[in-house]
Amino acid sequence: MIQINLIPDVKLQLIKTQETKSKVIKISIILMIVSLASVFSLGTYSFIVQSLVNTKTDQDIAAEEKKLNDVTDLTKILTIQNQLKSISEVNSKKKINSRVFDMITTLKISGNKNVSYSGIIMDQTQGTLQINGQTESYQSYDTFKKTLINAQIEYKQSSDASVTTKVPLASVVSLPETSYGIDSNGKRVLTFTIVFNYNTILLEPSISDVHITIVRTGNASDSYLGVPTSLFSDKATSISGGQ
Repeated sequence: MIQINLIPDVKLQLIKTQETKSKVIKISIILMIVSLASVFSLGTYSFIVQSLVNTKTDQDIAAEEKKLNDVTDLTKILTIQNQLKSISEVNSKKKINSRVFDMITTLKISGNKNVSYSGIIMDQTQGTLQINGQTESYQSYDTFKKTLINAQIEYKQSSDASVTTKVPLASVVSLPETSYGIDSNGKRVLTFTIVFNYNTILLEPSISDVHITIVRTGNASDSYLGVPTSLFSDKATSISGGQ
């Protein structure tokens, strides 16, 4: 069979162009429909689903808040919980103030048993300790004072440490007041006040095996401790070349 194409080439190209145009329009329409569907889905989720989720979440929060508010003494419970959390931290930083009692007991036994305390004032901000006391004589007071000046703190850095460290107990010792008075038994006594800067290691919680010792070498001998310092003075300097 013989077929004769009577359609000119220009007409054929026009037909193909129209077919391509139709395909493009169809594809564009399909893509537009898909896009509109996607936008509609996102809009539905954002405005409807999200609103429902937020509403449900708000309702749950309100319900849980009501349960908390219904708890008796809730504020006190929360305060106690916060305090319990900080107990370990506070405990690791607390000062061992009880060591002061060991210190004054050692000073009294080593210095002079006739000394009695009428007051102990500690200022941890300034790092000072004030001892108010009384004794039977100036000599016993002087012995107690020298005992304090020659006292040391012995300690170990940890409970399993083998090395013992020694540091002076007191520094910047001042003697603001001494006077004679009458005690409750009608006996004449010497009252005194001693203020000194204590070594902060004394109250440190991280150290162990802490105790106070008195240095008994050199001028800290028993005979020296019993002699008032006012009995001695520095040797005068000689003047040469004149009368």
